[in-house]
Amino acid sequence: MFKKFVSLAAVLALLLSFSLTAPSAYAYSSSLAKSYESPKVSNVHNVALGYNGYKGTYSSKEFKLYNGSNRQLFHYKTRNTITAAKIAKDTSVYLIEEINSNKVYLTALFSSGKLKWKKTLAYGSAGLDVTPGGKLFFHGFNLKASNWHLFNIETKSGNSLWIRTFSGQAFYTGTGNVIDLDYYDNQDHVKVLGTSVKGRQLLSHPIEDGYDYQYAITSLQGNYAVIAQKGALADYYIYLFDKSNRLLNSFNFKSDHRGMQYNDKGEFVIAYDWRSLKLRWFDVTGKMVSNVTVPSTVNRAITNTRAVKVDSYKNIYFLNEYSVPDTFSLFKVTKDGKLTAKTSIKGQRLVNTFDYVEYRQDFSKGLLFQRYYNGSYIYSHYTYR
Repeated sequence: MFKKFVSLAAVLALLLSFSLTAPSAYAYSSSLAKSYESPKVSNVHNVALGYNGYKGTYSSKEFKLYNGSNRQLFHYKTRNTITAAKIAKDTSVYLIEEINSNKVYLTALFSSGKLKWKKTLAYGSAGLDVTPGGKLFFHGFNLKASNWHLFNIETKSGNSLWIRTFSGQAFYTGTGNVIDLDYYDNQDHVKVLGTSVKGRQLLSHPIEDGYDYQYAITSLQGNYAVIAQKGALADYYIYLFDKSNRLLNSFNFKSDHRGMQYNDKGEFVIAYDWRSLKLRWFDVTGKMVSNVTVPSTVNRAITNTRAVKVDSYKNIYFLNEYSVPDTFSLFKVTKDGKLTAKTSIKGQRLVNTFDYVEYRQDFSKGLLFQRYYNGSYIYSHYTYR
């Protein structure tokens, strides 16, 4: 779904993993504490994060749900292919099971593993999400209609509350509204659909000529940033909106960015290279409050990294993109550009991609890592101390 975004750091932040060797094998910094580690598996697994520590691991044919104490609650198996999974706040589990390229099951399970309901949908390229308020969304491409459709589905029965034609990619704001992104990146307006008004359009804001809408980043408070890019160049236009879809700020910058993130307070930062590494900070009103130049000694130490997370104290966590050798490093940099901690993680490569919009989960105060190491796939979650 996030074809342009998958190369960016915000997704990579959620997708590394750690070794299962003894803790002495790691160089943990005092800034991180391990809160969860998945069992060692040889086939590719994915992870779904829930509330109160609930999480699920899944491969193509099975899904396992764990509670906050890491106790397995159920093990679901299917002959179909599981392509997506979400855990709601009430601990219900929703799965997409692909039957073929143009037909899927949307399966709802209680936390006991008992079937809640199952819905057949004639759609391909399917995706789903559950908002913090518990609203369930399904989207996919209908071959017969030759169109993308977005469904708001009633969670108790599986009935469709409303269906809307939309552009193919969806990002969900903290208020549960839908930022509508064209699948082929030829959209010239930012569009927002309201969930409380049956998917009717709440916003249509023009994008600067020559720029294509690429992706969106959302905050816990409901503010969101829309990023547009001109071709394949390091030429970006950023639009900052509040939860009421009011434009707070818009600006252009022409340089390679090293990550853009909101923290839990709704503050926004862009890390970018323009002759040196800079940190451009914005407050919750969209006003730029500082533009910090990172010391060259720090920039050299964190070369080939991207900003993947910002905590409530405005510390920025930079992750190197390549394993050198068989090791990834996570660097903690203060809002003023000082390097204060480093965590080394044994790993050989990153695995897959993951929905970066995890601010709404209890897991938000940390990082989820997935990595491949010595024949195994492992997920670990680390929280800030």
